Amino acid sequence: MTFNQKQMKKILLSELKKAEAKVTHRRVACLLESFKGSVYTGHNFEKTIPMHFYHAEDMAINKMERSKDKSGIKNIIMAGYGRLNKYRQVSPCENCFKLLKPYFKKQTKLTIYEPNTHKYPLKFSLKEILKSYAKIGYSKISGNNLSSIKKSLKEKTLLKRKDILFAAGLRLLGLKNHIKFYLTGSSSGRTGLVKLIKEKQKKSYDDIDIVIISNK
Repeated sequence: MTFNQKQMKKILLSELKKAEAKVTHRRVACLLESFKGSVYTGHNFEKTIPMHFYHAEDMAINKMERSKDKSGIKNIIMAGYGRLNKYRQVSPCENCFKLLKPYFKKQTKLTIYEPNTHKYPLKFSLKEILKSYAKIGYSKISGNNLSSIKKSLKEKTLLKRKDILFAAGLRLLGLKNHIKFYLTGSSSGRTGLVKLIKEKQKKSYDDIDIVIISNK
């Protein structure tokens, strides 16, 4: 039996109602469609005593494995409800990505619905998914004046214009006083789908994380 997008969305949202998130209040559901045409669903469950979080993708993968379906994953579809306001909060984490990866094929696609509204789906190809989760080396912000530093930050980070100016000012301060500044976190483009989501939404990153190391 095969399912169209409308039918799969209905199944996914039905699964979302089963999610339990007493700790984070972030309910997430996952639907996997195999190349055989079967669908497997999962929802997150947060256990408090002892504390343990079960992810929706893990549950869906387990169902697929128990059915002995080895045809591979054609579609991964995610939805969320609760204290969620960003697509990335519904996207597969790195551990779930590792669970899903062995079942990827060239035609595998990922769809994430906007949290709570379950509208405006963002869609990703396998090439985009693999690139976003790939490990990348660290880059150095080059330049010795405000203009060249701002240009380097624009090319290598996801920062907004005002944050680029702030980070550039810190870089100049560091050069003058022998202080090292390290830009970390999602703004450096190293957390899975965050960069890709921002590009598709045509948005910059909303936060900035900086580590400062001084010999003084």
